[in-house]
Amino acid sequence: QPLSDVIPSGTTYSIFFLGICLLALAGVYGITELLQQSPFGRAVRASRDDETAANAFGKNVYWLHLRTFVVGGAIAGLAGGLLGAFDQAFNPASWSLGEMFLWYIALFVGGSGNNRGVIFGVILVAGFFAEGTRYLPTFGGSADVIPSVRQIAIGVLIILVMRWRAQGVFPERNSM
Repeated sequence: QPLSDVIPSGTTYSIFFLGICLLALAGVYGITELLQQSPFGRAVRASRDDETAANAFGKNVYWLHLRTFVVGGAIAGLAGGLLGAFDQAFNPASWSLGEMFLWYIALFVGGSGNNRGVIFGVILVAGFFAEGTRYLPTFGGSADVIPSVRQIAIGVLIILVMRWRAQGVFPERNSM
């Protein structure tokens, strides 16, 4: 059976690809939740909070950080592969500092150290504020007004979250 018969084309391909991405998200979410609850996850949290204390309790902090880096790299590789498949090309030079800042803001808004918070922050910041402001009506006769309003909205969001919910919308759960 040819591959063209298996993979849909046109608009149905977008829905098919969304399903693949949602399956990948569910898989990564499940794996990271299991890792957080495992002894490895608790050791990583302990080394993040106080390296000296974790080392005093016999944890090899270097290996913990290295393994965590490998897991994060694998997740980032999966995400980059999906992004490259979606865009059908990938150029690291196309990422601007503003886009990277946007992703960090999504982490802070949702709450770092919490998988649900990260997903919520990305949906809120990237989905609602960055993409939702594209549909604002143009006013003022200048094409630069809407991108400026976007940046102001994201800035106001940062200020509000840091003022009233500095730990993020979904703070890290205390597992002790």
